[in-house]
Amino acid sequence: MKKILNCFLLLITATLLFSCKNDKLKTITIENRYSFSVPALSIPYQQANAEASAVYADILKNLFVMVIEETKDEINAVFSDNGEVYVATLDDYTELLASVYDVQESSGFLLSSDFEFLVDTAINSLPAYYLQNTRPIDGYEMFYNMAVIEGNDRFYQFIVWTLGENKAENENLIKNIIYSFSEKKTFK
Repeated sequence: MKKILNCFLLLITATLLFSCKNDKLKTITIENRYSFSVPALSIPYQQANAEASAVYADILKNLFVMVIEETKDEINAVFSDNGEVYVATLDDYTELLASVYDVQESSGFLLSSDFEFLVDTAINSLPAYYLQNTRPIDGYEMFYNMAVIEGNDRFYQFIVWTLGENKAENENLIKNIIYSFSEKKTFK
């Protein structure tokens, strides 16, 4: 009888532990270039975007994290004309993104009009713009956050999204994830 009672108590304890809200984070480092935090139960999820250097998903929270990075040399080449060297700024990169998303509005993720909501900020001492928005995407109400970040020799798009119905539950967690982004000082 005592064994049955102990098993029952163990089962109740395990159920309570797994049903509790898990806001613990783990740090992900990508090829010693940059790092960011994700919920502890997140797993790599490469199906979201082939251009992304990192995509993680916490399926239980229905929360997704994606990083797209581009070297400044690549972006400078876009702005250079007739052999003149141009050094792109964060503003230039952000305007370029807005124009790209304007062309791709049919894809449904971000719209150029979303860039009206940008807030000038810094993320771990890196210049950045940050936006939050909620709108329907592919038939689902989505709450997404994006930071456009200027690193030492790269620009980053750091995007975190969840279902709109999870906004209240995940809003602070998402902001913590966005502001956890950090570029490594030395990498090649």
